[in-house]
Amino acid sequence: MQKTPSVQVPTNNLAKDEEYEGKAKIIRVLDDQNLLIKFKDDLTAFDGVKKATKKGKGYLNAQITKILYAYLEKQGIPTHLIEQINETTFRAKKLRMLPIEFVIRNYSAGSFVRRYGLSKGMKLKKPVLELFVKSDELHDPLIDPSVAIELGFITRDEYELGKLYSYLVNEFLLQLFDHIGLTLVDFKLEYGVDHEGKLYLADELSPDSMRLWKKGTQESFDKDVFREDKGEVIQAYEYVYKYLQKAKDFQPTSPRFRIHLLIRLKQGIVDAEGAVVKRALTRLGLTQLNEARVGKIIDLEIVATNIERSLETFSTGRTEFLINPLIENSEIIFDV
Repeated sequence: MQKTPSVQVPTNNLAKDEEYEGKAKIIRVLDDQNLLIKFKDDLTAFDGVKKATKKGKGYLNAQITKILYAYLEKQGIPTHLIEQINETTFRAKKLRMLPIEFVIRNYSAGSFVRRYGLSKGMKLKKPVLELFVKSDELHDPLIDPSVAIELGFITRDEYELGKLYSYLVNEFLLQLFDHIGLTLVDFKLEYGVDHEGKLYLADELSPDSMRLWKKGTQESFDKDVFREDKGEVIQAYEYVYKYLQKAKDFQPTSPRFRIHLLIRLKQGIVDAEGAVVKRALTRLGLTQLNEARVGKIIDLEIVATNIERSLETFSTGRTEFLINPLIENSEIIFDV
């Protein structure tokens, strides 16, 4: 029998006081809702083939993650970070981590160039979102969202909300890094779900998980410095940290996002409008028509000044007066 590759996230199975040591962090569970994340000085590339330890790297990634998460929290993006324990350790929410990585690309670089035969540094007409399965055994393969949903790696709602958060995080980070003279080329995001089913941005957000170029050039200030032996990686990370510290009070322009609410009658509920449509099309000669059902779409455009609060208000409004949950189903599609 062929072995089925595992896509289980190791931290999902940790019990109280258990630890998991990954490539860049050590995670220890405190209780059912809290864990500690310690950033290491280790660097790896090419699926762990290239390795090194750089003193101060864990400190810098912890500080950069703290600054970026605080910045995103101000914009209403929920993160798992609770508090900083020391220079390299955070207390964070214990989540069920999704076995999927969300990658946003603004410019062509890395595997995107190799996969599609593009020139490095080409500005994409609009940001591109890609999903990858978190599996060392499979080398983190690209996966279509419909396949990830069908295989149960992620639910449709988790995908839609993760997609929205990813695009909005990109909008906010593009502005912040542009303010300090850097171009955000691409980056990886991970998400987790708490015991109530709420989605949070999780893991880290640092030069380990993104590409940053000096504006107007392709000079790297990220892990590519280490991957490609382009200089001293700690100096690059220090540069990012130094300028992010100076931009702590930066206030971005709020982007807009759209909610498409699709409403349909539940199966088993008589659809009078659908019956009229069916009769009309049958008279026109569409005799193969087996069933017709009619729904409606509500389109909303929202200014992303406080995303989390806006979504909570919309969720309340949807169940209270936008749909009749006794006879109707609804589906949400987000767009930026």
